[in-house]
Amino acid sequence: LYRMQRSLTGLALTDAGGSQSFAEQWLAKRAQHVDICQQMFAELQAFETLDLAMLSAGMRELSNHMLA
Repeated sequence: LYRMQRSLTGLALTDAGGSQSFAEQWLAKRAQHVDICQQMFAELQAFETLDLAMLSAGMRELSNHMLA
């Protein structure tokens, strides 16, 4: 998860080109992917307990949308 977070941050910074409002620009550019990931996180949080398969599927989904 930390590796994905580092990669995602690197992508956002690279795409921003040094802009001060890079986060807003990056999020707006990828709004559809961000919405899908936020929905997935909300669904995972609704479960009382999570198993490895659920977490693994969530990581895969995040990875799919991160690189889109």
